[in-house]
Amino acid sequence: MIKILLLIDYSSEFDRKLLRGLVQYSKENGPWLFYRLPSYYSAMHGEQGILRWAKEWKADAIIGQWNLLTEWKAAHAGKEIVFKGSPQNVIGKEILVESKYIIVNAHSAKNLYEMSYLVLMASAKGVPTDRFIIGVTTPYLSNMGDQYGMVNGRSAIVAAAEWTLQEVPDYIKAGISVDGVEQDYFNPTKIYPNVREAINILSPTAK
Repeated sequence: MIKILLLIDYSSEFDRKLLRGLVQYSKENGPWLFYRLPSYYSAMHGEQGILRWAKEWKADAIIGQWNLLTEWKAAHAGKEIVFKGSPQNVIGKEILVESKYIIVNAHSAKNLYEMSYLVLMASAKGVPTDRFIIGVTTPYLSNMGDQYGMVNGRSAIVAAAEWTLQEVPDYIKAGISVDGVEQDYFNPTKIYPNVREAINILSPTAK
């Protein structure tokens, strides 16, 4: 079970919606186990104190309301940041400006129009629109029985490659990302058949 440490208040409507969204996402993709600390703990104990709490609890991830961007960049010179999620919901959008790519989660997309809609929704004020990557997945069923990873009855990987080649004036499509790509390996006739087809679509000269 994935353990998530939340450093979030419950005083604003945004915080409450965020927590409800996390719980819903956990129900669909989890289960996750949450442990919540008020955000003022970061001021009381500092970032290192929060990290010690996370290690003691053996948390797999931290979702918190504090800015580690400057500290991370100083400690990881020459490294790139890739953002994955819903950029329109990020309050401090400076991390998006610093990100080389922004991956928009399109696991739920059932057709190419829905992929475009998700990216347009992500293109909010303050979100750079010159670095979008569409994030798809190999097929799977959620805990609620919803099918992901299929677009118009075929692999979302191939569909995402075709979607990427369709030029639009409002934003730049920088590529695709694939979750669970190792699942595409298992094929009796050819390993990674959908990944191969997607690569051939995006770069026909690649072998």
